[in-house]
Amino acid sequence: MYLRLIIFSLVMFASVVSYAQSKYSVVEIRTVDKNGKKYHGTGFYIRSNVIVTAYHVISKRNPDKDITATGCGDVPVKVRLLKYSKIRDLAVLSIKGGGSMPFAICDSYRTSDPVYLLTYKNGKYIKKKGYLLYISNKLLRSSIPTRPGYSGSPIIKKHFVNKCIVGLHRLKGSYHIPAPVIRKFIKEALDE
Repeated sequence: MYLRLIIFSLVMFASVVSYAQSKYSVVEIRTVDKNGKKYHGTGFYIRSNVIVTAYHVISKRNPDKDITATGCGDVPVKVRLLKYSKIRDLAVLSIKGGGSMPFAICDSYRTSDPVYLLTYKNGKYIKKKGYLLYISNKLLRSSIPTRPGYSGSPIIKKHFVNKCIVGLHRLKGSYHIPAPVIRKFIKEALDE
């Protein structure tokens, strides 16, 4: 009886810490085009100094202007583009020094799993819940309602007390890039 209570307490404490920490693993990405128009989206840490986002979030940037990442009320940090793919709609960015706690990438998930989209919109942290509706090798679809600025957001599921990435939000209509595609692209980017 006491052992069950101790285990339950540890799991509950770990879950609270894990949920509280997740907002530090998500950043708002900002860019400016050649005409001065501002663009923003979301990204997330997959290593302490590596961020993944949707390529279209940064695609219209002015090469002479910085790409910045801001998370959890921090000041904007300049990031460097390591690799991108227009076809996969993925970009890998790096920051100098350490960043934040990275998410793991899920090995398994299935339709009807509850999932969450985590994002920053104008400096405000937002978490939206939904369910996986469709899974293929190239695409996921969820029931999470999305808006402009959510592109690049992690789609996560809770696995025991940890969270892991099942996808990256790509387009309105709740379409996402699946975890295996993200994992392969990150490996390619970091092996170069």
